[in-house]
Amino acid sequence: FPALACPKDLVETVTIDPNTVFYYAIVPTESADNGIMCGRLEVLNHKGWVGVAVSLNGFMIGSEAIIGEPSTKSVLKYNLNGKGANLVNVMDTAKQTLEDTSIVEDKGTTIMSFTKRLVEPGEIPITPVGKNMFLHARGDDATIGYHSRRGLFMLDFTTTYPPTAQPTEGVTTSQPTVEPELEDSFLQCTEYSPCAMCFGSCD
Repeated sequence: FPALACPKDLVETVTIDPNTVFYYAIVPTESADNGIMCGRLEVLNHKGWVGVAVSLNGFMIGSEAIIGEPSTKSVLKYNLNGKGANLVNVMDTAKQTLEDTSIVEDKGTTIMSFTKRLVEPGEIPITPVGKNMFLHARGDDATIGYHSRRGLFMLDFTTTYPPTAQPTEGVTTSQPTVEPELEDSFLQCTEYSPCAMCFGSCD
């Protein structure tokens, strides 16, 4: 990323759930639309793989994930082509453009860090102004498998919309509506929430 660097401290945060915080910064460019997103996902009381994904509609299928595996110390980009582990496919080498990647387990906390370009050919863009939809999932194994926790959150990098503690009842699953003013920017998979909007299913 020529002439672009992450700040020393990532001061912007969103609390995804009681154990999970995403720290981030957007570093724009002056001459082009394409800046970088600096991200760090911290999950307390967790040992296992973790991931965040960029989504167009809040559904797992069709989204694009960044997943860290402690077993291989890898942080890579994946296409989410389905809900089975065999359908979570690592992107081609040419698309593995993340920088400053790391995943560590420290005193019961799993920490994944990365730097990602906002706009990349053939991928879902991250817009520095406007709403961006993200998914989060994690599993108890060191390699990608079933997700023990998953959810959805929205960020506008000019305004952060904090997740709500309780999902809104009665939201339909046909067309996901994730409007911050309705206080449903985070949807936890429970019997009250539309599980199709989560990073997987509640089954």
